[in-house]
Amino acid sequence: MDGAPRAAVLNIGIRPTFDGARESVEVHIPGWESDLYGRILEVELLAKIRDERKFPSLDDLKAQIARDVAAAIEIATRR
Repeated sequence: MDGAPRAAVLNIGIRPTFDGARESVEVHIPGWESDLYGRILEVELLAKIRDERKFPSLDDLKAQIARDVAAAIEIATRR
């Protein structure tokens, strides 16, 4: 990355919508298009938005992630 702070959403959990079995950490950075696998990111947790839960469909999950991203941007801009 370029070192600039960016709003993002992070999930720590098992990805229940996809029947996950082991815990993982995923970071979604809105607008970031490049591959970040193998890169080291510094992440600052500012607030918990919601608990992890299983969604009935991928579309429902995507809609919730869009709401989570909007909430994360709002939280980050208040800092």
